Amino acid sequence: MSDEHTSRWMELSKRLVNTNQEDTVVVPLTTPEELVQFEREWDFQLPDSYKAFCQIIGAGEIAETFQITTPYAPGTYSDLSQDNRMWRENYFNDTIGSWKWRRQLSRVIRFASDYTGASYAWDPVDIVDVDRHEYGVYYMPRADDLERPRRIEATFARFIEVFILGGGFQKTFRKSGLLDNIELLTFSKASM
Repeated sequence: MSDEHTSRWMELSKRLVNTNQEDTVVVPLTTPEELVQFEREWDFQLPDSYKAFCQIIGAGEIAETFQITTPYAPGTYSDLSQDNRMWRENYFNDTIGSWKWRRQLSRVIRFASDYTGASYAWDPVDIVDVDRHEYGVYYMPRADDLERPRRIEATFARFIEVFILGGGFQKTFRKSGLLDNIELLTFSKASM
């Protein structure tokens, strides 16, 4: 883990308000071995900023809206690998199977979703920083939505800090009136 990302997520973890119940059994943080295992299984180098996030903050719901997955977290919707398998199966079996963005959808790695059913993913073709394995972050609409996937941030760190915590999602989705009056600095760890 780079010192930059370690300090970034350590600082954020101090600011987040834990919304778990006292008796909640939370998903353990990702180990370095699990990160390597995922990279081998999916033939994809995870972004350095995301790896640090997985080892310091972990899987869970941030800002009452975004579910972040991590490799091999127990539970279907917390496990990055299992979630991507299910998402690909369901997405391509849906009416969207003939969608013109199918090529992009078949290669992305989904790492987050929101309460509207939209997904957030890295596109391995959109490399932002080769040395740190950082990729553009894409908004992927629900399968029944005809909206086009689009790049919303340059890196995972910007997705968390600017799009989620900086209110970028509120500007993006202002038209629909979604996401007003939410607590940005909340985090609910994924539970088992």
